[in-house]
Amino acid sequence: MDASGHPIESGPHLLAHWAEIAHRAIPKSLNFGHSAFGIGLALSKVDPEFLVTEPTMQAVLDNTERKSPDAKAKETAKTPITVINFWLDAALFVNLVVIMWVSALLHMVFPQPTEAAGWSLWGLSYNDWHSVQFYACCLFALLAVEHLVLHWNWVCTVIATRILRSGSRPDEGVQAAYGISTFIGIMVLTMALLLAALATIQQPIH
Repeated sequence: MDASGHPIESGPHLLAHWAEIAHRAIPKSLNFGHSAFGIGLALSKVDPEFLVTEPTMQAVLDNTERKSPDAKAKETAKTPITVINFWLDAALFVNLVVIMWVSALLHMVFPQPTEAAGWSLWGLSYNDWHSVQFYACCLFALLAVEHLVLHWNWVCTVIATRILRSGSRPDEGVQAAYGISTFIGIMVLTMALLLAALATIQQPIH
């Protein structure tokens, strides 16, 4: 008898029950079957306190069957983020190809900007292709920011645990504060450089 008053199973009957547990707990793709190794692997995942009675064996079996739908639901819930990352990376790659192609076009096909007046390609002048390049760069920057936002948790974890060696990553609130501060800092620096360029540009003397 165990502590709960249930009779302790032993012998072939006990082995048959654990063979059933192994059959249900181990994926069929692993093809362990009812081998001793498969049974041992199943037993290694169960609390020793539950290795005694038939009611407990049935509870383990029921618990194993209940976990399967939850695991599948978690995997399904992760799918949208994976799909978003895929399409975001694909958009970044396509946009990068466009930027490289237009840049090569302006540098290798058209003459120098000062001599490109009147030249056109597929109905677009040098200035038009230059505008395409600029807006493609803006789109690339927006996609890169979105990519960084989706991976900001990973960035903070790497900085905290691998670079700063702090041993633990900051909580989500602190991570959000770091992200907003970083974005504002980049925008302020960009605007400051643009204002400095506008203030120091030299116009031709006529």
